[in-house]
Order: sequence, then structure tokens, then C-alpha cells
Amino acid sequence: MKIIVFTGYFYPHNGGLESFVLDLANRLSKKHQVTIVCPNTDHTRGEETSGTLRILRLPAIDFMKVYPIVYSKSKLSKLEAQDVDLVITNMRFFQTSLLGMKFSHKNKIRWLHVEHGTSFVQTNSLFLWLASRFFDLTFGKKYSMRPIRSLPFRMKPENLSSGFQGIKTLS
Repeated sequence: MKIIVFTGYFYPHNGGLESFVLDLANRLSKKHQVTIVCPNTDHTRGEETSGTLRILRLPAIDFMKVYPIVYSKSKLSKLEAQDVDLVITNMRFFQTSLLGMKFSHKNKIRWLHVEHGTSFVQTNSLFLWLASRFFDLTFGKKYSMRPIRSLPFRMKPENLSSGFQGIKTLS
């Protein structure tokens, strides 16, 4: 399978989401071709490849150090020519989740959204708190479950087993 994972942050940025996505990508890349699409908030190389794992970093700014904003999506055209089987997005409030959703719908690719949060964003900034709450109560509420309802994602239970931080194997 060819899998594209859209994520708000990724290595070398450090955090829980980054660890989850790195672990998921490493496990999936043992049997599948995996491309990570993420904002280039740390100004590292735009593209890297390691075995069957590819990282594509899009030009971005890190707004208030908590919200990456991609300002150029031209690199996404490189992915459209590939024969992608699955798009995975993470966390409803990142712009990359919206990019992944649009990419999957435009190219008629199965889409799996992994939601990591169980509550509203916690922040000391009133602006970010209001913006994230507004997003969650409008777009986030509407789209966070949409992948399951709107696109046929069928996976046999024996092909999906739970393990450390989520998916262990996917065949």
C-alpha cells in the first residue's frame, strides 16, 4: 500500500503527536510505502527519504509557536501522480488535517482521521482559546467524524491490531 500521513508537526519538532506519527510511520513503512506530509516549521530539508519512508515538508510559519500555517502547497502536486491507497490525518484543528481531507476527496482516496484530543485546546492565550473553541464547535464537530461516515473505509479486524500507541500492524 501507498499511505500518506498528514500531520501538524513532525520530527525534528518534539512532542506527543510527533512521537505517535513517527512510531506509526516506522511500523507501517516495514510493509508499505509511507509519505509524511508536514509543515516545515523547523526550517529543515524539504524532502527526505529513508527506506520506504518519505518526508515531505511544506513551507510554513509557526503561528505563536502552537499552530503551523502552510503558505505554499505546490509540493502537494508531486503526490497526485502517485497511486495512493490511504490518507491518514491527525488532530482536527491543524490545517494539515484539512489539506489531507481535501487531498483524499479530490483524488478519491480512502481517508482515516485519528483524533488525539478529548477536550478543547488548553492555552493561556484568550485569542487561541476562543479561536480553537469556535473551530471545535463548528468545523471540528462537523468534520472530525466525517471520514468514517462519508468514505468507505473497510478493514478486516484481523488486519488491525492494537499495540503501543495505536496501530501495530496493517496489512
